[in-house]
Amino acid sequence: MVEVQFWWNGETIIVKNKKQFDWELLRLSDEVKNKNLSRNQGALVFTRFINKRMPMEDSSCDVEKLKHLDQKGYVKLDNLFSKVELQEIIDVLSTKDVCNQHVPPGQKKFKIENSDNRFNSYFLEDILKCPHLLKACLEKEVVDLAQSYLGCVPTLYSINVYWMLKNFTGCSEGPDIISGIQKFHRDYDDYKFLCFFVYLTDVDDNSAPHLFIEGSHLTEGYSYDINKVKKFIGPMGTTVAEDTYGFHSGGSGAKELKNDRLVLWFRFGLHKNSPTLAQLPRPFHKSKVNCDGINFDEKTKFITRFCIDHGSYK
Repeated sequence: MVEVQFWWNGETIIVKNKKQFDWELLRLSDEVKNKNLSRNQGALVFTRFINKRMPMEDSSCDVEKLKHLDQKGYVKLDNLFSKVELQEIIDVLSTKDVCNQHVPPGQKKFKIENSDNRFNSYFLEDILKCPHLLKACLEKEVVDLAQSYLGCVPTLYSINVYWMLKNFTGCSEGPDIISGIQKFHRDYDDYKFLCFFVYLTDVDDNSAPHLFIEGSHLTEGYSYDINKVKKFIGPMGTTVAEDTYGFHSGGSGAKELKNDRLVLWFRFGLHKNSPTLAQLPRPFHKSKVNCDGINFDEKTKFITRFCIDHGSYK
Protein backbone atom coordinates (compact mmCIF):
# COMPACT_ATOMS: atom_id res chain seq x y z
CA MET A 1 0.00 0.00 0.00
CA VAL A 2 1.09 3.59 -0.64
CA GLU A 3 -0.03 6.05 2.01
CA VAL A 4 -0.86 9.50 0.67
CA GLN A 5 -1.24 12.54 2.89
CA PHE A 6 -2.94 15.56 1.39
CA TRP A 7 -4.06 18.70 3.20
CA TRP A 8 -7.41 19.98 2.03
CA ASN A 9 -10.07 22.17 3.64
CA GLY A 10 -8.27 22.31 6.98
CA GLU A 11 -7.65 18.61 7.49
CA THR A 12 -5.24 15.88 6.47
CA ILE A 13 -6.62 13.08 4.29
CA ILE A 14 -4.78 9.76 4.48
CA VAL A 15 -5.39 7.45 1.55
CA LYS A 16 -4.25 3.82 1.87
CA ASN A 17 -5.78 2.05 -1.14
CA LYS A 18 -7.28 2.65 -4.56
CA LYS A 19 -10.91 2.30 -3.48
CA GLN A 20 -10.54 4.91 -0.76
CA PHE A 21 -8.59 7.08 -3.20
CA ASP A 22 -11.53 7.31 -5.62
CA TRP A 23 -13.96 7.95 -2.77
CA GLU A 24 -11.77 10.84 -1.65
CA LEU A 25 -11.77 12.20 -5.20
CA LEU A 26 -15.57 12.21 -5.11
CA ARG A 27 -15.41 13.97 -1.79
CA LEU A 28 -13.07 16.56 -3.26
CA SER A 29 -15.56 17.07 -6.08
CA ASP A 30 -18.29 17.95 -3.59
CA GLU A 31 -15.96 20.33 -1.74
CA VAL A 32 -14.92 22.07 -4.97
CA LYS A 33 -18.56 22.51 -5.98
CA ASN A 34 -19.44 23.95 -2.57
CA LYS A 35 -16.62 26.48 -2.84
CA ASN A 36 -17.73 27.56 -6.34
CA LEU A 37 -14.21 27.32 -7.69
CA SER A 38 -13.52 27.98 -11.35
CA ARG A 39 -12.80 25.09 -13.70
CA ASN A 40 -9.07 25.85 -13.60
CA GLN A 41 -9.03 26.18 -9.80
CA GLY A 42 -10.97 22.93 -9.41
CA ALA A 43 -8.64 21.12 -11.82
CA LEU A 44 -5.64 22.29 -9.78
CA VAL A 45 -7.11 20.80 -6.59
CA PHE A 46 -7.58 17.44 -8.32
CA THR A 47 -4.19 17.35 -10.04
CA ARG A 48 -2.35 18.11 -6.77
CA PHE A 49 -4.21 15.27 -5.06
CA ILE A 50 -3.67 12.79 -7.91
CA ASN A 51 0.03 13.62 -8.17
CA LYS A 52 0.43 12.64 -4.52
CA ARG A 53 -1.06 9.22 -5.27
CA MET A 54 0.42 8.58 -8.71
CA PRO A 55 3.33 10.96 -9.46
CA MET A 56 3.87 11.82 -13.10
CA GLU A 57 6.82 10.31 -14.89
CA ASP A 58 8.88 12.19 -17.44
CA SER A 59 6.86 12.65 -20.60
CA SER A 60 8.10 12.63 -24.18
CA CYS A 61 5.09 14.64 -25.30
CA ASP A 62 5.60 16.61 -28.51
CA VAL A 63 5.98 20.21 -27.27
CA GLU A 64 4.60 21.76 -30.46
CA LYS A 65 1.53 19.53 -30.43
CA LEU A 66 0.89 20.36 -26.77
CA LYS A 67 1.25 24.07 -27.51
CA HIS A 68 -1.22 23.79 -30.39
CA LEU A 69 -3.67 21.93 -28.16
CA ASP A 70 -3.32 24.54 -25.40
CA GLN A 71 -3.87 27.45 -27.77
CA LYS A 72 -6.34 26.08 -30.33
CA GLY A 73 -8.13 23.40 -28.30
CA TYR A 74 -7.30 20.56 -30.71
CA VAL A 75 -4.36 18.87 -32.41
CA LYS A 76 -4.05 16.16 -35.06
CA LEU A 77 -2.01 13.06 -34.24
CA ASP A 78 -0.38 10.29 -36.19
CA ASN A 79 -2.61 7.34 -37.03
CA LEU A 80 -3.02 4.89 -34.16
CA PHE A 81 -3.88 1.90 -36.39
CA SER A 82 -2.48 0.24 -39.48
CA LYS A 83 -4.83 -0.41 -42.39
CA VAL A 84 -4.87 -4.10 -41.50
CA GLU A 85 -5.84 -3.30 -37.91
CA LEU A 86 -8.58 -0.92 -39.04
CA GLN A 87 -10.11 -3.58 -41.26
CA GLU A 88 -9.92 -6.14 -38.48
CA ILE A 89 -11.75 -3.76 -36.12
CA ILE A 90 -14.52 -3.20 -38.65
CA ASP A 91 -14.82 -6.93 -39.38
CA VAL A 92 -15.13 -7.82 -35.69
CA LEU A 93 -17.60 -5.07 -34.85
CA SER A 94 -19.76 -5.85 -37.88
CA THR A 95 -20.85 -9.06 -36.13
CA LYS A 96 -21.95 -7.22 -32.95
CA ASP A 97 -25.19 -5.59 -31.91
CA VAL A 98 -25.61 -1.84 -31.50
CA CYS A 99 -27.88 0.33 -29.39
CA ASN A 100 -29.98 3.29 -30.43
CA GLN A 101 -27.88 6.27 -29.33
CA HIS A 102 -24.36 7.69 -29.60
CA VAL A 103 -23.24 6.37 -26.20
CA PRO A 104 -24.10 3.03 -24.56
CA PRO A 105 -26.18 1.67 -23.01
CA GLY A 106 -29.25 2.21 -25.18
CA GLN A 107 -32.85 1.11 -24.90
CA LYS A 108 -32.77 -1.18 -27.93
CA LYS A 109 -30.39 -3.87 -29.18
CA PHE A 110 -30.16 -4.78 -32.86
CA LYS A 111 -27.87 -5.33 -35.84
CA ILE A 112 -26.63 -2.21 -37.58
CA GLU A 113 -28.30 -3.21 -40.85
CA ASN A 114 -31.66 -3.17 -39.06
CA SER A 115 -31.20 0.25 -37.49
CA ASP A 116 -33.76 3.01 -37.86
CA ASN A 117 -31.62 5.55 -35.95
CA ARG A 118 -29.03 8.04 -37.08
CA PHE A 119 -26.68 7.26 -34.14
CA ASN A 120 -25.85 3.68 -33.20
CA SER A 121 -23.30 2.77 -30.55
CA TYR A 122 -21.65 -0.57 -29.88
CA PHE A 123 -21.87 -2.00 -26.37
CA LEU A 124 -18.93 -1.48 -24.07
CA GLU A 125 -18.28 -5.19 -23.52
CA ASP A 126 -17.85 -5.65 -27.29
CA ILE A 127 -15.65 -2.58 -27.61
CA LEU A 128 -13.32 -3.82 -24.88
CA LYS A 129 -13.19 -7.31 -26.44
CA CYS A 130 -12.43 -5.94 -29.90
CA PRO A 131 -8.76 -6.15 -30.93
CA HIS A 132 -6.57 -3.04 -30.98
CA LEU A 133 -9.08 -0.54 -29.50
CA LEU A 134 -7.98 -0.43 -25.87
CA LYS A 135 -4.33 -0.70 -26.88
CA ALA A 136 -4.74 2.43 -29.03
CA CYS A 137 -6.16 4.34 -26.07
CA LEU A 138 -2.98 3.51 -24.15
CA GLU A 139 -0.40 4.34 -26.83
CA LYS A 140 2.47 6.35 -25.40
CA GLU A 141 1.80 9.38 -27.62
CA VAL A 142 -1.81 9.43 -26.43
CA VAL A 143 -1.10 9.02 -22.71
CA ASP A 144 1.82 11.48 -22.76
CA LEU A 145 -0.33 14.14 -24.42
CA ALA A 146 -3.24 13.58 -22.02
CA GLN A 147 -0.90 13.65 -19.01
CA SER A 148 0.83 16.85 -20.12
CA TYR A 149 -2.45 18.58 -20.90
CA LEU A 150 -4.24 17.56 -17.69
CA GLY A 151 -1.24 17.99 -15.41
CA CYS A 152 -1.44 14.51 -13.86
CA VAL A 153 -1.62 10.84 -14.78
CA PRO A 154 -4.93 10.69 -16.68
CA THR A 155 -7.92 8.46 -16.02
CA LEU A 156 -9.62 6.74 -18.96
CA TYR A 157 -13.29 7.29 -18.15
CA SER A 158 -15.07 6.59 -21.43
CA ILE A 159 -14.54 4.63 -24.64
CA ASN A 160 -17.11 4.38 -27.38
CA VAL A 161 -17.54 3.41 -31.04
CA TYR A 162 -20.61 4.57 -32.94
CA TRP A 163 -22.09 4.80 -36.40
CA MET A 164 -23.70 7.90 -37.89
CA LEU A 165 -25.92 6.64 -40.69
CA LYS A 166 -26.90 8.47 -43.85
CA ASN A 167 -30.39 6.94 -43.90
CA PHE A 168 -32.68 6.43 -40.94
CA THR A 169 -36.43 6.53 -40.30
CA GLY A 170 -36.64 6.59 -36.52
CA CYS A 171 -37.86 10.19 -36.14
CA SER A 172 -41.28 11.53 -37.04
CA GLU A 173 -39.57 14.45 -38.80
CA GLY A 174 -37.92 11.97 -41.15
CA PRO A 175 -34.27 11.70 -42.25
CA ASP A 176 -33.76 15.50 -42.33
CA ILE A 177 -33.76 15.79 -38.53
CA ILE A 178 -30.61 17.30 -36.94
CA SER A 179 -29.62 15.62 -33.69
CA GLY A 180 -28.60 17.64 -30.65
CA ILE A 181 -24.98 16.48 -30.82
CA GLN A 182 -24.85 17.72 -34.43
CA LYS A 183 -25.36 21.23 -33.10
CA PHE A 184 -22.50 23.17 -31.58
CA HIS A 185 -22.28 22.47 -27.86
CA ARG A 186 -19.89 22.20 -24.93
CA ASP A 187 -19.19 19.09 -22.86
CA TYR A 188 -19.07 19.41 -19.08
CA ASP A 189 -17.55 16.05 -18.14
CA ASP A 190 -14.89 17.18 -15.67
CA TYR A 191 -12.89 20.17 -14.44
CA LYS A 192 -10.43 19.32 -17.18
CA PHE A 193 -10.58 16.52 -19.73
CA LEU A 194 -9.37 15.53 -23.17
CA CYS A 195 -11.13 13.59 -25.94
CA PHE A 196 -9.62 11.63 -28.80
CA PHE A 197 -11.56 11.03 -32.04
CA VAL A 198 -10.45 8.40 -34.55
CA TYR A 199 -12.24 7.98 -37.88
CA LEU A 200 -12.75 4.28 -38.63
CA THR A 201 -14.15 5.11 -42.08
CA ASP A 202 -13.14 7.71 -44.64
CA VAL A 203 -14.77 11.05 -43.85
CA ASP A 204 -15.37 13.84 -46.36
CA ASP A 205 -17.87 16.68 -46.68
CA ASN A 206 -20.59 14.14 -47.46
CA SER A 207 -19.97 12.17 -44.25
CA ALA A 208 -20.79 14.84 -41.65
CA PRO A 209 -17.21 15.66 -40.58
CA HIS A 210 -16.50 16.71 -37.00
CA LEU A 211 -16.27 20.46 -36.37
CA PHE A 212 -14.60 22.49 -33.62
CA ILE A 213 -14.50 26.22 -32.83
CA GLU A 214 -10.84 27.12 -32.42
CA GLY A 215 -9.98 28.64 -29.05
CA SER A 216 -13.46 28.23 -27.58
CA HIS A 217 -12.11 25.92 -24.84
CA LEU A 218 -10.59 29.07 -23.30
CA THR A 219 -13.85 31.02 -23.24
CA GLU A 220 -16.97 30.89 -21.09
CA GLY A 221 -20.64 31.32 -21.95
CA TYR A 222 -22.73 30.20 -24.89
CA SER A 223 -21.56 32.35 -27.80
CA TYR A 224 -18.88 31.46 -30.33
CA ASP A 225 -17.29 32.79 -33.51
CA ILE A 226 -18.42 30.65 -36.45
CA ASN A 227 -15.56 32.10 -38.49
CA LYS A 228 -13.13 30.10 -36.32
CA VAL A 229 -14.63 26.73 -37.19
CA LYS A 230 -12.20 23.89 -37.94
CA LYS A 231 -13.45 21.01 -40.08
CA PHE A 232 -11.85 17.56 -39.80
CA ILE A 233 -11.92 15.47 -42.94
CA GLY A 234 -9.58 12.62 -43.77
CA PRO A 235 -9.15 8.92 -44.48
CA MET A 236 -9.89 6.14 -42.02
CA GLY A 237 -7.40 6.37 -39.18
CA THR A 238 -7.45 10.18 -38.96
CA THR A 239 -6.95 11.04 -35.27
CA VAL A 240 -7.66 14.27 -33.39
CA ALA A 241 -7.23 15.19 -29.72
CA GLU A 242 -9.65 17.84 -28.55
CA ASP A 243 -10.76 19.70 -25.43
CA THR A 244 -14.49 19.36 -25.94
CA TYR A 245 -15.32 21.96 -23.34
CA GLY A 246 -14.81 24.03 -26.46
CA PHE A 247 -17.73 24.23 -28.86
CA HIS A 248 -17.89 21.27 -31.19
CA SER A 249 -20.34 19.48 -33.44
CA GLY A 250 -20.56 15.70 -33.77
CA GLY A 251 -21.45 15.61 -37.42
CA SER A 252 -21.44 19.13 -38.86
CA GLY A 253 -25.19 19.66 -38.55
CA ALA A 254 -25.79 18.21 -41.99
CA LYS A 255 -29.35 17.03 -42.63
CA GLU A 256 -28.57 14.89 -45.65
CA LEU A 257 -25.58 12.56 -45.69
CA LYS A 258 -24.24 10.54 -48.59
CA ASN A 259 -21.93 8.29 -46.57
CA ASP A 260 -22.07 6.50 -43.22
CA ARG A 261 -19.46 7.42 -40.62
CA LEU A 262 -17.88 5.18 -37.95
CA VAL A 263 -15.83 6.82 -35.19
CA LEU A 264 -13.94 5.74 -32.09
CA TRP A 265 -13.86 8.31 -29.32
CA PHE A 266 -12.35 7.96 -25.89
CA ARG A 267 -11.90 10.40 -23.04
CA PHE A 268 -9.40 11.10 -20.27
CA GLY A 269 -10.17 13.10 -17.15
CA LEU A 270 -9.43 13.50 -13.46
CA HIS A 271 -11.91 11.33 -11.57
CA LYS A 272 -15.12 9.28 -11.66
CA ASN A 273 -17.35 11.88 -13.29
CA SER A 274 -20.94 11.59 -14.51
CA PRO A 275 -20.14 9.88 -17.86
CA THR A 276 -18.14 7.27 -15.94
CA LEU A 277 -21.03 6.55 -13.60
CA ALA A 278 -23.40 6.18 -16.56
CA GLN A 279 -21.20 4.16 -18.93
CA LEU A 280 -18.74 2.39 -16.60
CA PRO A 281 -20.68 1.68 -13.40
CA ARG A 282 -18.27 -1.17 -12.65
CA PRO A 283 -15.01 -2.39 -14.23
CA PHE A 284 -14.84 -5.55 -16.33
CA HIS A 285 -12.86 -8.59 -15.30
CA LYS A 286 -9.58 -8.71 -17.19
CA SER A 287 -10.60 -11.98 -18.88
CA LYS A 288 -13.42 -10.05 -20.62
CA VAL A 289 -11.05 -7.50 -22.17
CA ASN A 290 -8.71 -7.77 -25.16
CA CYS A 291 -5.38 -6.90 -23.52
CA ASP A 292 -3.09 -8.02 -26.35
CA GLY A 293 0.05 -5.90 -26.54
CA ILE A 294 -0.67 -3.95 -23.33
CA ASN A 295 1.83 -3.82 -20.48
CA PHE A 296 -0.16 -3.32 -17.29
CA ASP A 297 2.35 -1.58 -15.07
CA GLU A 298 1.09 0.39 -12.06
CA LYS A 299 0.52 3.52 -14.12
CA THR A 300 -1.53 1.69 -16.76
CA LYS A 301 -3.57 -0.06 -14.09
CA PHE A 302 -4.32 3.33 -12.59
CA ILE A 303 -5.34 4.80 -15.96
CA THR A 304 -7.68 1.89 -16.77
CA ARG A 305 -9.07 1.21 -13.27
CA PHE A 306 -12.64 2.15 -14.25
CA CYS A 307 -12.53 -0.16 -17.31
CA ILE A 308 -10.71 -3.18 -15.87
CA ASP A 309 -10.81 -4.78 -12.44
CA HIS A 310 -7.12 -5.25 -11.67
CA GLY A 311 -7.68 -6.23 -8.06
CA SER A 312 -5.39 -4.42 -5.65
CA TYR A 313 -2.39 -2.50 -6.85
CA LYS A 314 0.25 -0.49 -5.02
